[in-house]
Amino acid sequence: MITFNNGGKWSRLHPPTSSGCHGNSECSLHLHLHYSLLVASEYNRSYSAPLLSTETAVGIIIGHGSYGVTRNDSEPRLVVSNDGGYSWMDPGLPVGTYVYGIADYGNIIVVAPDSENVEYIWFSHNRGECFVKQLLDTTEFFSLSRGLLMDPRASSLTAFMMGVEGNETGDEWRMITLNFKRLLQRKCVPSDYQKWVEHVNKDACPLGYRDTYNITKSLSICYNEQGYKYKPILNERCDCSTEDLECDYGYNRTKDDTCERMKGYNLADDCPPGAKYFNRTKSGFRLIPGDRCLPSSVSRQLLKTEQLPCVGHEEEAGFDNAREAIRRAGVTAGRVVGGVIIALIVVAFAVVAFYCFLRCREHSPATYEKVLYQKLPMVDAAAAAGKKGTAVAQTMTSLTPPPPLPQPPHRPPRTLSRTPEL
Repeated sequence: MITFNNGGKWSRLHPPTSSGCHGNSECSLHLHLHYSLLVASEYNRSYSAPLLSTETAVGIIIGHGSYGVTRNDSEPRLVVSNDGGYSWMDPGLPVGTYVYGIADYGNIIVVAPDSENVEYIWFSHNRGECFVKQLLDTTEFFSLSRGLLMDPRASSLTAFMMGVEGNETGDEWRMITLNFKRLLQRKCVPSDYQKWVEHVNKDACPLGYRDTYNITKSLSICYNEQGYKYKPILNERCDCSTEDLECDYGYNRTKDDTCERMKGYNLADDCPPGAKYFNRTKSGFRLIPGDRCLPSSVSRQLLKTEQLPCVGHEEEAGFDNAREAIRRAGVTAGRVVGGVIIALIVVAFAVVAFYCFLRCREHSPATYEKVLYQKLPMVDAAAAAGKKGTAVAQTMTSLTPPPPLPQPPHRPPRTLSRTPEL
């Protein structure tokens, strides 16, 4: 079984078309993982190479497998996938176990028999679509002791084989170097690359994102120059759907893509230690760990949560809810009363200030007389013509002159006296 969304959904492996299997319960592809490494000694198999993949060679997976109803450790075969595990290829190598490695960011795949006498190797320069057999320049006997020694980041163009070479005179250690730069001959140019999406279905978007890479075309026999960027050239995030959700603990997924609670299972049994409440979604779904999808109307509806009490705290939870309601009501009432008190204090302060102002005005020692402006009587024309001086004199005499200013007292001038010199 294989999953592409961190265990959210599982499906059978699609076996190679040449195997005659159809990927059902009667015949399917079974990969040999760590368990096969442990029990291989029963069948005199070494299985020294586990499943191999690296982020620098996107989509390539190499391993051992068998076909049938169940795993068959006695007939292992080499299988390769270059699309991230969606489909698998059988290169047609003899039944047995192998050691393998990846070079030049996936441009080269090297395979050698994991046996006592190694005479050939196989390599592929088109991401595992076909393999070429190459004879090794050895004497009568060569046994690998360390497998294939290659750059773990798959960036190099060389591979090393460390083993023991034997002949009639004796055995000796030997290191064989495989240089694939001579095979590929030239550097790759932009026209040698093609865009590769990490999922076979272009609309598929597991874990909420989809990356696009530049990989070498299968017909381009070239090598990647130093500094080749194996990182994605395009990152795309998708809207959340039911494919980005999985059933929470205690739920089973039904055929109609809903989550149904398991019978006899109490949700409150999963409370964290010491907690009184825990949150669970009403639908039973949860977001798959590591999913980076964008929130949508579907996810918002299915991921609505509710707060549930933990086991042994149900009654306390009801009391706490009532106490919380009372506390909130008390806080609201306190805010209202506080506002009213502050308003009354402000009004009282204003009244006291105004009263003090009036009292201070009435009892102030400085008084001011009001100045009255009166209109002088007008003089008629006859009086103005004949008795002009009299009228003016009367008018002037009616005005009281101001009292004279007091004169300063007379002081005699001061004379300066000198002290007689001795």
